[in-house]
Amino acid sequence: MLKGTEKEKKKKKREKEREREKKGREKCDGTGF
Repeated sequence: MLKGTEKEKKKKKREKEREREKKGREKCDGTGF
């Protein structure tokens, strides 16, 4: 049970980081505005 939640937390964290990375890249390209 605990392992499952840890996995979910990691997954969510990775998704958030990926989203932030995408946003940052868009800003650099000038398409984030």
